[in-house]
This record gives sequence, C-alpha cells and structure tokens, in this order.
Amino acid sequence: MAHFFNIGDMVEVMFPQVGFVGSFFVATILLVLQDGRLYVQFHHLLSANGIFFLRSVVAATNIRPIPPFIGTSEYELDDIVDVFVNDGWWVGRVVDVLRSDGYYEIRFEMYDEVSFNEFFDMRPHLEWEDGRWVSVLE
Repeated sequence: MAHFFNIGDMVEVMFPQVGFVGSFFVATILLVLQDGRLYVQFHHLLSANGIFFLRSVVAATNIRPIPPFIGTSEYELDDIVDVFVNDGWWVGRVVDVLRSDGYYEIRFEMYDEVSFNEFFDMRPHLEWEDGRWVSVLE
C-alpha cells in the first residue's frame, strides 16, 4: 500500500549509505517533484556551512511518516528501541537498565557500539510495513 506525502508533512528520512543504516532523520517536505522524489528540509542536520538546516532531494521509498506516540513508563532488558542520538533516531537494544540515575545502556548491534541514554531520548521501535506501523513484538 503506497503512502502519499504532501508539502508540509513532517516525515523521517533514512539514508541507505554505510554508516547511516538503521537511522532516521526528521524532516519536513518542502516540494513534491514530478518524478515522485521529495525535496525536504531536515530539522537537526546542518548544511556543509553549518549555518542552515540541510535540504535534500530524496526518494519517496526512503521516507516514512513520523511514528505514532506510544506511551511507556520504562524499558526492559532486550527491548528494541529507537534512540535520538547524533541528530537522528537509531535502532538499538536495551542491554542494561540503570534505574538509579534514569539511564539505559543501549547497544547498536549493527555498529557494535554502546551508548547511555535517558528515557526521554528513547521510544519503542516500530517498523513501517505495507502502509502501517508494526511493533517488533508482533
């Protein structure tokens, strides 16, 4: 099922290049081009001069809607989560819960890296499949 995007829609963009796989960056659609690609402005990525927010033409296949909010009060060991780090949302797994200081240890398995993140920088991971959001737990 195709999803059609409109000017002004807030979306998440993925880059299939090495080093960016498993991450999504928030952007707003500025133009829908005749060939189906979209011209977007990123919310957190800066242009090469470091002054303006990056704008780029991206394929519609590399764009998804913003995931719905899913309220949760905590995460458990082995939960798959998205973590906002390095200006985008990256998929990781909870490997330690540090309840005393409110941080979680997250492993980004694709890159064999670990980071410590606050609850408020995390969300449950969802996949965009066939025009709908699917929990990795389904």
